[in-house]
Amino acid sequence: MNRTAALPRALARRLRSLDKPTRMGLAVALAVSGGAIGSLTLASPASAAVPAFPNNIVVFPDRDFVSIEGYEEDAGKTMTVTVTRNNEVIGKGEGEIAPGGVALEVNHPGGVCWGTGTDAPDVTPDIKAGDVVSIAIDGDAVADTRTGSGTAAPSTSVPGDLFTGPAVQVVGSTLYVRGTVGADIVLAQGEQRIINPDMVDTAIQRRDVRAVPGPLTPAPRGGYSSMLEFDAAGPNGPARFLATYQFDTPQLAALAAAGGTRYMSWELEDLDANRQGLTIAEFGELGGPGFGGCPAGPQQAGPPAPGNVKAIRTGNSGQVDVSWTPAVAVPGTPAVTGYRVSAVSTTSTAGTPTTVTEQEVRGAVVTGQAGTGTTVTDLDSGQNYTVNVRSINALGIETLPGVTVSTEAPDTVAPTLTLTPDGGTFNAPTQFSLDADEGEIYYMLTDIGDPEPAISLPGGTVDPAASLYTAPFTLSQTKRISAVAIDEADNATVIHREATFATVAVPAVPPTLVDATGGASSIGVTWAAVTTTPPAPAITGYRITYNAVSSEAVSGSVEVPATPLSKTVTGVAPGTYSVTVAARNLGGYGPESMPDTAVVNELLVVNAGTDSTITRAGAGVPLNASTPNTDVTYLWERVTSDSVTAPLATGPSFLSATDVEDPTVTLPAIGLPTGTLAAATAADVRATSLFFRLTVTKGDLPLARDVVRLSISGQPTVTIATGRYRAGSELRLNGGVSNGSTIVRVYSKTVNATNYTFVGTATVTAAPGGATWELRLRNGAVPANAPWYAFTTFGGGVGPFTT
Repeated sequence: MNRTAALPRALARRLRSLDKPTRMGLAVALAVSGGAIGSLTLASPASAAVPAFPNNIVVFPDRDFVSIEGYEEDAGKTMTVTVTRNNEVIGKGEGEIAPGGVALEVNHPGGVCWGTGTDAPDVTPDIKAGDVVSIAIDGDAVADTRTGSGTAAPSTSVPGDLFTGPAVQVVGSTLYVRGTVGADIVLAQGEQRIINPDMVDTAIQRRDVRAVPGPLTPAPRGGYSSMLEFDAAGPNGPARFLATYQFDTPQLAALAAAGGTRYMSWELEDLDANRQGLTIAEFGELGGPGFGGCPAGPQQAGPPAPGNVKAIRTGNSGQVDVSWTPAVAVPGTPAVTGYRVSAVSTTSTAGTPTTVTEQEVRGAVVTGQAGTGTTVTDLDSGQNYTVNVRSINALGIETLPGVTVSTEAPDTVAPTLTLTPDGGTFNAPTQFSLDADEGEIYYMLTDIGDPEPAISLPGGTVDPAASLYTAPFTLSQTKRISAVAIDEADNATVIHREATFATVAVPAVPPTLVDATGGASSIGVTWAAVTTTPPAPAITGYRITYNAVSSEAVSGSVEVPATPLSKTVTGVAPGTYSVTVAARNLGGYGPESMPDTAVVNELLVVNAGTDSTITRAGAGVPLNASTPNTDVTYLWERVTSDSVTAPLATGPSFLSATDVEDPTVTLPAIGLPTGTLAAATAADVRATSLFFRLTVTKGDLPLARDVVRLSISGQPTVTIATGRYRAGSELRLNGGVSNGSTIVRVYSKTVNATNYTFVGTATVTAAPGGATWELRLRNGAVPANAPWYAFTTFGGGVGPFTT
C-alpha cells in the first residue's frame, strides 16, 4: 500500500518538530460510546421544502424531542433525522418508519435516541430557535423545517404594562401568559395553548385552552374567552406576546394555570388550514435525554476520545512514544482543551505472568486541542504497560473510559520501496512511479556525474532538497533517481537508480508529397510513407506544414499519426500556400518533403434564420438570412422539410423576392375555387408548416444551403362526422369546424384523379365549443359517389370520407 499523502508529516520532517503534526480535514474523528471511533460530517444548508400534509415535522425544543408525522407510503424504510446549527450537525437519529400517524420520534418513549446512526454524535442536542431539523429517507433528502423562536418567558414587571411580568400569572378569574417571539415568526401562524386533562370535567369541556391572534373571543364550548396580542411590530418583527384568558370562575383560572404552557408556531399553513413545520415550545420543560439509555446533553456529555491511538516502546524499554489524532468537540458541546495520558502496569514486579491490580505509575497531560502525542518516560523496563488516553474539555470533564491500547514493541522493520520501471535505458520520455508498503516517500533527481546524495538523515529526517512523493513523474533526460521511504518508527529504506535516455537519430529521408489541393478553407494532403528497417527507429507520425505565400494567407502546421497517409486540414485562411510533410520518430522530425502549392478558397456559410410562426391571412413575415461572405447571390425556394428535396411551386403569394437576403413571406387566405381544386393547392390548405431553403452562390465555390420553418397558427380543424349517400337521390354530410371559419366547401376525388371536383358549399351553424356544418343535395344535384373532402378558406381540411 502506498502511504504517501501525509503532507503535514512531511512538513514536520522538514522542520524536525518535536511534536507530531495535526491533520485537519472536513471530516473529524470523534469517539462514540465504548471508545469506538465515528465521524462527524459537516452538513450542507437545508434546501428541502417543508413537508406537505399529511406529512409533517414537529419540533419540541424544550425537550429536545422531534416527532415526524405521516410518511405511511414509506413505511419500513429508514428515516434519518438531523439537527444542524450554522450548517454543523449537532444531533442525528435514525430508525424505521412506522405505519400510522407517527412515522418516527427521536428522544421520546417509544422512539429512538439521538446518536442512533452510523455517523451520529453520541450526544442529545440542546435544540434552540433557528436550528434546522431535516429528514432523509434511505439517504435521500426529503424535507426540513427551521425551529421557531416563540416561547413563554417572564419579563421585568413595569407598572401598568400587561406585557411585563411572570410567564404565567393569575389575577382573579384572568390568566395571563407572556413570552417572546422573533422576526422568524409569522404572527398569524402562532397560537398559545395550555394543556391540563383535569379541565375536561369542568365548564371548559376540553383538555386544553387556546388563545389565537385577534380580539377577545368566547371559547366554542364555553368556560372562558381568550385573545393573543403582540406589543409592537418593527423592522425586525414583534418582540413580546400576551395571551389573555378570562375564565368564568377563579377556580377555572387556577386549574388552567397548573397545566402545561406552550407557544406553537408553524412555517406555513396550506389551503386546508393544516399547520406544517410546527414548533411547540413548552414552558418549564427540561432538556436532555427523553428516556432511559439515551445519551447525555451537550453540557453533561464527556468530550470525544482521540482517534488512532498508538503506544510504541522505543529502544529504551523504559520509554513509550504515544501518538493520536486530535479530538474535535461535537458542535454545541464544550471545547476540547487537552489530553490526559496514563501508563498502567499489567504484570507483577517479579515478572511472573500473574496479573496484579492495575495502577497508574506514570502519566502526562498535554495542553491544547491540537496536541497529537507525548513521550512517557522513567517506566520500569521489567513491567508491561497499557496506555490510556482521554480528552479533557473546558469544563474539566474527561472522556470515560478513554482509549486504552497495549504498548507495541519497537518497530525495527524498514519499509519496502520500489521504483517502476526500475531504472534502465530509454528511447522516449518515460513515467516513473514509487511505491512503499508503509510510511512516506521522498525523492531527489540528480545528475549521474554528481555524488550520490544522502537523502536519509539521522532522526527520521530527510535532505531538505528532497520532495515528498505524491504522484508519478516523467523524465526525458538522463538522471539518477534517489528515494527513501520512512515509517512512523523512523525506519528508512533508500534506493538509487539510474535512468539513461539514448540519443535517437531522426529520420534521414523526407516523405514523398503526392498531392496538396486547396479547397474551401481547407487543404487536402496525401503522401507516401517513409519506410525504415530495424534497428532504425520506426516512424511514429508526420507533420504537415503550410507556409503562406500570398499576403492574406496564414501559416500553420498539423501533427498526425503514422497512418493514414492523408489528411484534410480545415480552418485554413484563404490564400496561396507552400505545403510540405516531414516524418518523425522517437528522436524527432526529419527533413521536409519537396513542396507543393495549394490555393485555398473562401468557405461559403449561410444561416436562413430562426424558425417562426406565421398567421394565415396575416401580416408578412420576414425571412432573415445571414452569412459572413460577401458578393453572394441568394436564392429562396419553397421545399418540404427535407432540405435536399426538389423545390415546390411557390408563387408570388409566398415569396416577395428570391434574390435578396431578407425576403418576406405572406400567407393569404385560401380562396377555394368552385370548380376544380388542384391537389397541390389542397395540400397547402391542410399544411401546418411551410419550409423555405436558402441557397448562397459565389463563383465556382460549393453552394451553401440552410432551411427555415414557418409554422402556421390559427389552422382550423375540420371534421366529417356522418354521411349518407343514395345514388341520384340524396347526399348528406355532417361535421364540425373550429376557429371561426364560416365557409366549408366540399369536394370529391376519385382514386386516380389529380384534381378535386367541387360539390357544394356547406351551411355552417355556430354552436358552443365549435361550429357545425351540413351539406345536403337532392335529386339531380347529387354527384357520383366518391371519397369526399372538406376544406375551409382559412386553411385546414379533412378527407377522404367514404359514404
